[in-house]
Amino acid sequence: MKGEKVCFFVANPKNYQPVFIAINPRETPMKERFFFSDKALLKVTDGQLCVPPSFYKFENGRQYIADYVLSPNGLDGGDKFTNRSVTVGFEIANGRAYFIKLNNDEY
Repeated sequence: MKGEKVCFFVANPKNYQPVFIAINPRETPMKERFFFSDKALLKVTDGQLCVPPSFYKFENGRQYIADYVLSPNGLDGGDKFTNRSVTVGFEIANGRAYFIKLNNDEY
């Protein structure tokens, strides 16, 4: 975390930017998950994709699953070979984010 932001490391970020992101509590059924497509709200900066509390309010003691897709220049060209799809699980505890192991059905 950076302050109140939850940040995800982006390896070799080059010019990759988000085109899609979904953040939901871990127990949320797939059909009820909420997806954000307003890519202008988030940016990869200094090798990190950071989610501020103004975008999503994380609750202490809860587990979350974040799915996001990064594409060169933030343009969704539909090229599966250049897009990067990431799924990560984490828990917020005592003002910090900790990675959690995901089950096979959570990817």
